Amino acid sequence: MFMYIYRGGLLTAILPSVVCALSQMTAPGIAAPATPGKGTGNNPQVSTSTATFEDWVVRCETKSPAPKVCEVVQTIAARNQQQQQRAIAEVVFGRLAKADPFKLVVQVPPGVYLPSGIRLVVDDKTPPLTATFTRCLQTCMAEAEIKPDVIQILKSRTKAEPGRLEFEDGTRQQVKLPVSFKGLPAALAAREEQVQ
Repeated sequence: MFMYIYRGGLLTAILPSVVCALSQMTAPGIAAPATPGKGTGNNPQVSTSTATFEDWVVRCETKSPAPKVCEVVQTIAARNQQQQQRAIAEVVFGRLAKADPFKLVVQVPPGVYLPSGIRLVVDDKTPPLTATFTRCLQTCMAEAEIKPDVIQILKSRTKAEPGRLEFEDGTRQQVKLPVSFKGLPAALAAREEQVQ
């Protein structure tokens, strides 16, 4: 369950289990922490791995005999009233198979205004990536297909200037969360190497 705390117009939420919710998506799901899974009976052998590239993490999961699935993830966190840091959103880039479209998947707390979707603003020159909410249970998921030219823009980001996630909460107030692009080009390149 999420708990919102509004302080001076800033949104803070407590997100207990990002991994659980994202791993159930039809788009690229987040692999569990880097511990080998155990296959029993009809369950396939599962292995996972992670690698960190500054502010981004490449997470890979292999379920034999399926091919390896990797994604690039950034968790956006904030502090609650007790000054504990908690995840409030995740930004994920990836695809399930080479033939599938490359996707942006964003997870945020429930209580968002669904019709407005969510935007990832990269910079002033690039049109924002707009994701549509596809489900909203314990967390709200939005996704969008990413065109190859936008992927190239993301891979070539060398400036440390942050972008942001923008969406409306249930009261139609604008929420803006910073997104770092430090390490994103290296993480996207590493993801490609892992799935070849």
